Amino acid sequence: MVYALALIGNLLLAAVASATPTYGPYTGNNWAGSVLQSTQYAAISGQFAVPKIAYPQPQTSGLAGAAAWVGIDGYKTCLSADFQAGVSLDIVNGVISYNGFYQWYPNAPVFFTSLTIAAGDTILVNVTTTSPTTGTAVVQNLSNGQTGSVTLSVPKNPLCRLSAEWIVGSYANTSAAVPLANFGDVDFLNSVATTVSGTTQGPVAGTIFNIVAPATGQVLTQTTPTANSVNIQYIGP
Repeated sequence: MVYALALIGNLLLAAVASATPTYGPYTGNNWAGSVLQSTQYAAISGQFAVPKIAYPQPQTSGLAGAAAWVGIDGYKTCLSADFQAGVSLDIVNGVISYNGFYQWYPNAPVFFTSLTIAAGDTILVNVTTTSPTTGTAVVQNLSNGQTGSVTLSVPKNPLCRLSAEWIVGSYANTSAAVPLANFGDVDFLNSVATTVSGTTQGPVAGTIFNIVAPATGQVLTQTTPTANSVNIQYIGP
């Protein structure tokens, strides 16, 4: 049984990875959450419980997905690069998978294959930059003690460090936008961003975004920030 579950997980991960997903940057209707943009940012962190996802109505098969992440850049002030980490939330032909990842856009996301993540697990994510071209991403599963971590140097794609964000986002693959999964509720707790000068800011200081269905204009999410948290609810079909 353990082998079968591992095999299913690997097949799901391969299916998602083969689609070459891109979890950022902002494209106008793909982010729900809070975006800080008043200064330069060096680090951001947040903690959330992994939601149990489902297909959006009336979809009953195929691929749907989302990603819960924190990151630096990727908003309008810096679309050329962003550095983010979090958890992908995917359902493929009725089977659900959760995978920790990091991405320094425009490079493709990379999955932490050593991480095991299930619905209900508590995840802590930290993205830290030491310069516009170097940074560390850490995804910790506080429920099972597993950690994925990477330190990067990306001189060809420097960050502007002009925004920091807590996001649940839809994503696209090489062929088309992936339908947004019904993710229920994601509550980023203990959420703090640190500026280059060393001060801190919380989600309530940010601009609030919600995802809108491109074809219908229907608002699919509802975002509510506080001083140190931001709640993002799926309110679509």
